[in-house]
Amino acid sequence: MPAEPSRGASVGRPLGKVTGLTWLGLLVTAVTLNLSGCSSGPQSETEAGSASTPSDARRIIPTAHLYDPDDLYVAGVKVARIYDVDGLPEAIAAVRLFLSSTEYEARFYENHAVAASTGAAAASLVTGESAIVTGANVPWSEGASDRRMCVGAINANCVAKYGDFVVLGNMVLMCEGRDSETALEACVALTSQMPPP
Repeated sequence: MPAEPSRGASVGRPLGKVTGLTWLGLLVTAVTLNLSGCSSGPQSETEAGSASTPSDARRIIPTAHLYDPDDLYVAGVKVARIYDVDGLPEAIAAVRLFLSSTEYEARFYENHAVAASTGAAAASLVTGESAIVTGANVPWSEGASDRRMCVGAINANCVAKYGDFVVLGNMVLMCEGRDSETALEACVALTSQMPPP
């Protein structure tokens, strides 16, 4: 009887002509260009808006590959919590995790289109300076306390733990950081450890 692959093994995922190192280079280049604000033409008002708008395509990396939580194990993360996705529109899974001492929340959707629309819209509400992390208007109450950092009394002076997010294929990855740039660097640190599509 053949041995079963270990949890998170990349079984049946041919790399084709793109090696893992090439994939890492492409991902880092894409995020770096996006952080520097490079553009091939004039920006519309929507594109020139804040980095927390869900329509901001600078952090959306399309790929047909369908990621799942097992891909995160390959990256060496520690899963802290698996969330119940009832109440998170169109999500099929969500986990809270750590890589080294940096915290993340990964949400998985049926495909890239859903992640880039519904998933990005949901993530934009709980990341960045204008995040809704306390009060009655907090979207999706499951794990809400995991998405904020507070100083003082309970829920006093709370800010978003996740400074920004990326959409990689069908996964929305919210990344810890005091600002968008720091958070996006944390996103690259994790995604560069994931298996190539």
